[in-house]
Order: sequence, then structure tokens, then C-alpha cells
Amino acid sequence: MDMKALNQRFEIFPASSDTPNAVLQELKNWLVASSLEQRLRINPYEVAAATGRSVNDLLSVLLTGIATGLFNMHWHVHCPHCNMVTKEHESFFELTQTSHCPMCDVSFEADFLTRIEVNFSLHPSIENPDLPAFCLPPPVLTSKINLTVMPGETLANSDKIEEPGRYRYFCPITLAKGILEVQGEPTDTVQEFKIRQLGTLQYDLNHIVARPGPIRFELTNECSTVCGAYVIQNILPDGLSLESLPVRLTGLQVIHHPDYRRLFGDQVLPEDERLQISSVALLFTDIAGSTEMYETLGNADAYSVVRDHFSVLFEAVEAHDGFVVKTIGDAVMASFMNSDDAMQSARDAIRAFARLNANTDQDHGVFVKFGVHRGPAIIVNLNSRIDYFGSTVNRAARIQDCAAANEIVVSEDAFIDSQIARDIARDCDGERREIVKLKGIETEQLVHRLTIAETIAAK
Repeated sequence: MDMKALNQRFEIFPASSDTPNAVLQELKNWLVASSLEQRLRINPYEVAAATGRSVNDLLSVLLTGIATGLFNMHWHVHCPHCNMVTKEHESFFELTQTSHCPMCDVSFEADFLTRIEVNFSLHPSIENPDLPAFCLPPPVLTSKINLTVMPGETLANSDKIEEPGRYRYFCPITLAKGILEVQGEPTDTVQEFKIRQLGTLQYDLNHIVARPGPIRFELTNECSTVCGAYVIQNILPDGLSLESLPVRLTGLQVIHHPDYRRLFGDQVLPEDERLQISSVALLFTDIAGSTEMYETLGNADAYSVVRDHFSVLFEAVEAHDGFVVKTIGDAVMASFMNSDDAMQSARDAIRAFARLNANTDQDHGVFVKFGVHRGPAIIVNLNSRIDYFGSTVNRAARIQDCAAANEIVVSEDAFIDSQIARDIARDCDGERREIVKLKGIETEQLVHRLTIAETIAAK
């Protein structure tokens, strides 16, 4: 790491950022004390745990630092079965809907919530380790042997493998792979196998048969990069849940961060690409009685009211880590990582409108309808911006359609996922469950109607 270059980049950083100097200094201290492996792909959650700073604050520094030549950003696609990095991209624009894992020999859809990770590295002018993106096996896969060997070195490690079956030994960096078959009668004798990592990035030995018992691998690295050997069962397990993996920054989290949208909001997918999101919370809003308002106030005056109402909604959305996907006439569609944030945003907006209405005449009052739903969706490029499509989007819009002024209508999927929704149900002027028929959708929908009275909202 070039300390002179690192110091120079941090010295110019405050001129282009509102980030507190303390956050910058703590991130710099972490970088200086970190290992090469940590800096190779900087995980904001790991830095947050070490410094006590919030992930959002650190993410602001990392994103802003890209423009100052301090950091690079990486989008990693992970295999759902072994968590290996199958693709690395430098921008959102490069992402594709499918990927292939050479270790598992399986193709999969890259879920934007669970399979796409965003991390960072120092700019190559500060440090350039010249290593490909890789990911060690997660603890849930209980890997054996676990060897990491530098070029020209030989290391050995032992472990006891008692369960018969087929195992895979592999290097996540060079992608070398072999099969270990454990069969026959158990033994207490250490079985030793000498393996060479060749310059062709393959092992010289790609099939081993051993008996259940202690096994020792001796690995000699004859290639020009660091290599390793890890042993896991050679099966294709069900998709690894996000909760079973080391905590990481997801692609969906990143696009919800205001600094990402400010700095990289013009990055969109190619027009023929799409990305699956397994779960996202959506908020739709619309002004109740907007047609009458335009008739009463006239176009110019009514437009001013609508514009000011957008400012209130945008502020409420961003205050709870959401972002406005689009406006449609007087309506707003916003995206959130979870239902709690969507519900808090709706509640805050209702309170804000109640305060505004208390200080204006009745004709200029704004009364908004809210709908919240959660489910899978796809990200697409529409008119050179990020947009969502799918049944979840359609349902969320239709759920909002059946709301009244100062009412939040919440789908069952979003309600059971939100503690805030249950809190609002206890505090609001009225709450009831109802089966509704949504326009254009065949199946009926269970919803919760939360009516927020003006007197309650103004508190």
C-alpha cells in the first residue's frame, strides 16, 4: 500500500464531502491496520463493526471516495449453492440476470437482494494486489483441510473426514478442482496426499480415493498467484439463505443509498436485461380529490400544491432509507428494503401533511392515500432509469387505489413483516382487516386498513 498516495487522497477528500472528519479518520485508521485480504474487498459491515460507525456513514465515504480516486467499487455475483464469486463487475450497468458457477456447474438467476454483493477496494494507484475476486467457503458449508499457499511455497493441513461420500476440493482463486471419494472401512492412520497447483491453474491430481478417517493434504503452489485447497461435500444444496452467510452489503441496499443515486443514479441496466429481486417493499401514494382540487384552484395553483406535496413525500421516503422510483401524475412509487421503513415513511408523511393542513385554508389542504405491499419484483431499464415491474408492483398500486384520504392500506404480506404497521394499528383512529377485489387482479387480497385521523396525525 502506497501510504503517500493514501494520505494525499484523504487530504483532498473533505473538500468534496460533508462527511465528518472523525468518520474519515477512523476509516483511514482501519485501512492502515487491515490485512491485504480485508482491503482486497472492503466490506462496510466489517469496518462498521471495528469502528462503531454506521454502515450508511461509511458507505457515503466509500462512494464519494470513488470520484476522488481513493476507492473502486465492485459488484460481485455469488453462487446460491456454494457462495463462490462467479462474476465481478465494476458498475451496475454490467450486471446480467444469469450467471454460472464452475464449482457447482450450475446456472442461476442472480437475485439482487441475496446474490449480488457490493464491496470496495483501494484505487490501483494506491494498492494493486492483482488478485481476482474470490470468496472463501462460508461457515455453513463446514469446509475441511483449509489451506492457503503463497507462490513457491508448500504447506500441509489435516482434518478428519468420517462420513463416506463424494467431496470436492478446490481453490476459490485459481478455480482448480478435484474430487475426493471417501469410502471403505474407517482407519485411524493418517492418509497423506501430495497435490501441486500447476501454472495452468489446475491441480496435478484431480481424483483421490480415501478411507473414512484422518486425511492430510500437502499443497505445493507452482503458479504465480496465491492458491488454496478447501474441502466441502460435493452436493448441490438448496440455496444458501442470506442469514446463513457472513453479513455483506447487497446490491439492493446500495441503490437505496442517497449518495449512490446522487453519484451513480445515471447507471442503468441494458434495455434487454433485467434483475430478479426476491423481496422488496413498495409504497404507492396519490392525492385524494386531486381532480376537484384542480377545478377549484386552477392549474397553476394546484400544480404548486402538488409540487410542494412531492417535497414532503420525497423527504419522508429518504428519511427512512427509501427512494422514489417514479412519479405518475400526482402519484408516487417508492422502494424500501423492508416494510417497517415503508410504513414509517407513510406515517411521517401523514403527520407532515396534517401540520401543513393546520396552517392553510381548506382548499389548499392535501390529503393523501397510501398503499404498501411487499413481494418479488424485477428491476429493468425504463426511459434510462431504474424501474420495477411484476405482480408485486401491480398489487401495490391497486392496494393504494382502494385507500381513502389519510388511510394506509397494507397487504397481509407487508403487515406481518412490519412491527411498525402493528404499532400504527394500535395507535390509529381505526384499523380493520378486509378482503378486497383489486382491479385487474383475479385473486382477492387480504388488507389492513389503517385510518389516521387528523387529530392523531398532528400529534
